[in-house]
Amino acid sequence: MAVDPIVRFLPDYNFEDVMTGTLVNSMAIVAGGFFGLVLGRYFTARYQAICIQAMGLCVAVVGLKMAMVEANILIVILSMAFGGVVGEWVDIEARLKDFAEAVKTKLGRGDARFTEGFVGATLLYCVGSLAILGAIEDGLKSDPSLLYTKALMDGLISIPMASSLGLGVLLSSIPVLFYQGSISLTAMAVGDLATPEVIANLTATGGLLVAALGLNLLKITEIPIGNLLPAVGFAVLFGFTV
Repeated sequence: MAVDPIVRFLPDYNFEDVMTGTLVNSMAIVAGGFFGLVLGRYFTARYQAICIQAMGLCVAVVGLKMAMVEANILIVILSMAFGGVVGEWVDIEARLKDFAEAVKTKLGRGDARFTEGFVGATLLYCVGSLAILGAIEDGLKSDPSLLYTKALMDGLISIPMASSLGLGVLLSSIPVLFYQGSISLTAMAVGDLATPEVIANLTATGGLLVAALGLNLLKITEIPIGNLLPAVGFAVLFGFTV
């Protein structure tokens, strides 16, 4: 039987394993949104705050655990330094916020409540370091732990959002599925090109960003994580060249 030429060049991974984290993330948004539609008025700001703080602690610990893998510390330091300079020069954090506002403005027609819920939730769940790093981890190593953590956070956040903005929040799970899934599948497709050392450097660098996100959630720091995202690319680049 003839083999599809595209399939022939893909790594021999289980697609179901690679997509598990993203599928769980999407289902958590739907579940949290449904809960918000039905019982959201009982989930007050006080409960939301303690849940976000709990998630912040978990995210910080997960990030530190990732950062402590056996990696080339020189490459990690160089990646963070170069990535931070490039990200600050481009000002990725501000551009992401401008993009979010532009999308909201452009699509803010028709049913304003539905649109605000759909667009706002989609951007909130997709425009962030955890979505990108979690999807890469899931694709490269079939490790969905970061996306499981993100699923818990997104599910909790979707409760008050759906309570106030309605069904659009639940439907934001669809673009999340395609966005994170495409990143995971791309990472899986190029995974055979990455050596264990490159993956270790990528994991350690990404772990520092995840830990920083946890500190931000706890309101201990206000690190512009978006401006540090190029560090992930530099970790891969230096891993192949240094």
